[in-house]
Amino acid sequence: MIKIRKFKKGDERKLSYLSRKCIVLINSKDITKKQTVILYKHFTPGQFIKDSKRFNIYVAELNGKVVGTATLDLTLNDNWGRAVFVNPNYHGKGIGRELMNRLESDAKKWGFRSVSLKASPFAVNFYKKLGYKKIKEIVGDVGSMTLMKKQL
Repeated sequence: MIKIRKFKKGDERKLSYLSRKCIVLINSKDITKKQTVILYKHFTPGQFIKDSKRFNIYVAELNGKVVGTATLDLTLNDNWGRAVFVNPNYHGKGIGRELMNRLESDAKKWGFRSVSLKASPFAVNFYKKLGYKKIKEIVGDVGSMTLMKKQL
C-alpha cells in the first residue's frame, strides 16, 4: 500500500538519493551533461532541509520504503508543483498519481483553484493523463520544460 506523508527530519538523504537517481537515469536523456550536473547538484540533503522550511514536501512510501517525492510551493500567487520524482523501479505503480492527488488535495484545501508546474519532456504525458493542460514551452538553465496547469 502506498502511503503519502509530509517530509520529516531524516528523509533528506533518501530524497536526495532518489532525486539524483531519477536525474541520472531519466532526466539526463533529455538534457545536456552540463544541465544534468546543475540539476544533480541542486538536490542535496541540505537543500531538502532548506526547502522543507519553505515548501510542503511529500514523501511516498511503499511497504516502508521511500519511493517518491513531490513538493508544493505555496509562496507564489499561483501554487506550484515542484520536484516530483518516483524511483524508476516503481514507475507505473500509481505512486506519482498518489503524490499528485495529495498535493492537489492540499492545494484545494488551502483555497487554490489551480496547480501549475514545469514538466520535463519525460513527464508531459503523465501530467496530461492527470488533467494538466499545456500552457507553453520554456527553456531554462536545466533544459526545455513544458509549463502546465490544472484547474482544481
